[in-house]
Amino acid sequence: MPGMEKSIRLSSSDLSNLYNAYINNTMGICIMTYFLHNVEDTEVRPIVEESLRISSAHLEDITGLFNKEGIVIPTGFPSEKHVNLQADKLFHDPFYLQVILNFSKFGIISYGEAVVASERKDVRELFIRFANEAMNLHDHTKQTMLEKGIYVRSPYISYPEKIEFVEKQSFLTGWLGNKRPLTATEMSHLFITAVNNELGKTLLIGFSLCTKDSEIREYMVRGARISKEIIHSIHDLLWKDDVPFSMTWLGNVEENNVSPFSDHLMLAIAAYLSGISITMYGSGLAMSMRRDVAAQFGNIITKASTYAEDGLNIMIDRGWLELPPHTDVI
Repeated sequence: MPGMEKSIRLSSSDLSNLYNAYINNTMGICIMTYFLHNVEDTEVRPIVEESLRISSAHLEDITGLFNKEGIVIPTGFPSEKHVNLQADKLFHDPFYLQVILNFSKFGIISYGEAVVASERKDVRELFIRFANEAMNLHDHTKQTMLEKGIYVRSPYISYPEKIEFVEKQSFLTGWLGNKRPLTATEMSHLFITAVNNELGKTLLIGFSLCTKDSEIREYMVRGARISKEIIHSIHDLLWKDDVPFSMTWLGNVEENNVSPFSDHLMLAIAAYLSGISITMYGSGLAMSMRRDVAAQFGNIITKASTYAEDGLNIMIDRGWLELPPHTDVI
């Protein structure tokens, strides 16, 4: 019966995905509210407006569903508490596009996983729509960056001209002797990892320059240093394999004596980026058949996991970590 589906209670999968989407969209609204307040580029402004509109609509939809189910509305990150619009500009407009491009990419991943994991029909339909909107935003942003000449393309390789099969187990090696060339899949994951860490490094540098809290500043500087190490290790690997690789610098940061974001929000953004990146590193590990490449992703996962846990510990110590939905006995 059509009406019976909505009378079924939300499962733990439904609830967790809705809760995470709510929290993430409150963070997105904070970031885009600040970007929209000081964006100057007339080509960038419409994309910031679109991103803010999408996050606000998603938040409204989830709030409506929570109210219907009698579920308490999470605190999240209300912009009036966590954004200071009086602060000077921290990043340049081209970097706004890079942030939106990557956050929409993360949205595609998280909403796609939510479609798979969620069970009630209305929740699945909600996440399907959210995923489509994230994909459209991602496409719009990427096309704008391409037209402005600021999108960094992955390395080019020759087109395959014949079908070949792997004949020796040495295809998997990567430590000693002659290494076989990187596959396109391995190159793609390495490239995406480098780009993501360029974004993370720039954000963390910006946060470190405007926070007055010494512990949080040290945490941000440490994260930027880890991202820099990851980027260099990937560049070295690609260089040794004679893979042409370039990176356009979009991350100019202005020192700001007044922070545009609360320390709580900046710490949460750092934790969120670490968490979603670990998912992508895991995909890179799973898809890498050369042992040294797989080992590199394993090492990156270890660094990112440790960094994310340390950030969560700081949030717990300060009473900033909101407890997500959980079982009755914890």
